[in-house]
Amino acid sequence: MATMSNLTFDPPAEFLEEELTMAWRTPKKEQLKEARVLQAQLPVRPNLNVNRRRLPAPREIAQLAADTCTELFETVPGVSGIETHELKFKDGVDGVVLEFSFPMAGYTVVQLHAMRIDGDVLTTMAICTEKSRLSAEEHRRFMGSLASASVAVSS
Repeated sequence: MATMSNLTFDPPAEFLEEELTMAWRTPKKEQLKEARVLQAQLPVRPNLNVNRRRLPAPREIAQLAADTCTELFETVPGVSGIETHELKFKDGVDGVVLEFSFPMAGYTVVQLHAMRIDGDVLTTMAICTEKSRLSAEEHRRFMGSLASASVAVSS
């Protein structure tokens, strides 16, 4: 289970929570050989980014997924075809995973982009890694990690 550094604070009373973003990455490996070709020596580090935001109006997960696909095709140069998978989260909520790849810095990056809606909150969880690292076993492990998400019910 992950939490983000046990952060607590008191925002001004009139501030409302709108969005939360968290990111995790695998450790950086310090094995550079030649500083002049730094870019060519830095592989894509596997990473996970989680974002939760309030929706301005009720939405269906299928429509949000379709809108996200449209946005990806319009904004990510070289994005591949997008595969859509249903995902059942640990707490029983139905969601969707968009799986696609795109070129970046001489590599092909694969992203598994999970989405779920809880009331008026959209949660997106995106795991990215370099395509050559994504074995079938690693893919299953990453999908399991995404599916492990659950939202605590507040009392």
